[in-house]
Amino acid sequence: MPSTSSPPLVALEPRALGLLPPNPLVSILVGNYNYENYIGQTIESVINQGYQNWELVICDDGSTDGSVPLIQNYACRDQRIRLLRKPNGGHTSALNAAFSNCRGDIVCLLDSDDLYLPTKLARLTAAFAASPETGFMIHRVVRVNEQRQKQGVWPLSDSLPDGWVGPDLLGTGGILPFAPPTSGIGLRRE
Repeated sequence: MPSTSSPPLVALEPRALGLLPPNPLVSILVGNYNYENYIGQTIESVINQGYQNWELVICDDGSTDGSVPLIQNYACRDQRIRLLRKPNGGHTSALNAAFSNCRGDIVCLLDSDDLYLPTKLARLTAAFAASPETGFMIHRVVRVNEQRQKQGVWPLSDSLPDGWVGPDLLGTGGILPFAPPTSGIGLRRE
């Protein structure tokens, strides 16, 4: 019986990207599962951005706490905030559902217990505009404890990857060494 699988991937090439519009829409994707104690502050950190052309797509992954009514309250007050709901399937499935429902030129990820600094989106959109060939950006994140006290920076001392890393990803099985957690990731929708 002939194989129906695809041939192994042996090379990756950079993809040419189009220019971003002058004021690109940024989609912020959040997967939420029982983060009632944090999700309000997370949403507020997006609302308080200096850059205001954004949409916040929150996919609730079957929460059983009071986070859904809290998110709904924000969505009723700001049309840029959308709530999707689905049965529990894990964080990745929630982010995939949010991605399927977003419209942004730039896509950022945000964990439901994390905060964006007020300049995050302005700095990210400026960085993408300054480097139109770039499709994926990462940055360091400040780690805090439950009382929001600074605990350090991640990654602390390692250099962040820079430039075309496609061949490296093939060699590491898709793992980007020293990459920050979810909230330090931004990418072009293309």
